[in-house]
Amino acid sequence: MSLIGDMKTASTTDDLVWRALSDPARRRMLDLWTDGAKTTGQIVEQANGLCRTAGMKHLEVLVAADLVVVRREQSLQRLTVRR
Repeated sequence: MSLIGDMKTASTTDDLVWRALSDPARRRMLDLWTDGAKTTGQIVEQANGLCRTAGMKHLEVLVAADLVVVRREQSLQRLTVRR
């Protein structure tokens, strides 16, 4: 890949991360991962003031920015913060 292509990819990745971190609700959600993997339901339930739909949309942004990793276990999704 060319240097310009690498810079565009980095810029896009950086943009996704900054966009994800720019929202206070998403930063609060990230703070909830103090003790390992959690299900989507646990995160949304603990994210005070967010309905399930809004919580899921915020989780999608965190996953798209590669800040959160999703692992499927049977019918559950377990999420962890990428370190």
